[in-house]
Amino acid sequence: NVTKKEVTRDSDFIDGISEEFAKAIYIEMQLSLFDDIDPKTAIWLLQQCTRKTFSLDDTIMMEGEEGKDLVLLLSGEAVIKVGGATVYKFEKGAIIGESGVAKKTFRRNATVLAGSSKVQVLVITQEKLSDIRIEMPEVFTEIYMNLLNMAIEKLGFANDTIQQKIEAGAEKDSENLELTRELEHKNWLRRLAV
Repeated sequence: NVTKKEVTRDSDFIDGISEEFAKAIYIEMQLSLFDDIDPKTAIWLLQQCTRKTFSLDDTIMMEGEEGKDLVLLLSGEAVIKVGGATVYKFEKGAIIGESGVAKKTFRRNATVLAGSSKVQVLVITQEKLSDIRIEMPEVFTEIYMNLLNMAIEKLGFANDTIQQKIEAGAEKDSENLELTRELEHKNWLRRLAV
């Protein structure tokens, strides 16, 4: 029986991970990617991943490149940049790159950089997911439904963020309009005094 462990320890496995390590990740992170998938299958799926480590400011994904990997952030922080501007930071447990595995051809719409000194990720490729689709269609369907739900949550968050910025901009525009009216009123009074 596996107990909760720190999942950022070093491992000899690079392409694929040990069952013990996969169990530790499954128990500690309780990922929504595996909702409605039995634990044994979820652990097997984690073992199909490749483990990678990045240092601060290393590129995990590049804006404009063909997206084919789904990335699970095991430790550290990932910084999301669009057009060079930081737009978001993901923390441990985040799933990044779901659009890249959902479409056969997809260009990344953001750059993802390691935002801390040591960032560990698990990567599952579009090819591995394609194999799962053929060999285990029910599991594949659950994974895609979970990815869809995560994408909907991200879109909802993005929509809320945009709405807040619009409201803040409208408030600022209202203040600017009020200042403009006040200045016009003072100018009008000044002209009357002359």
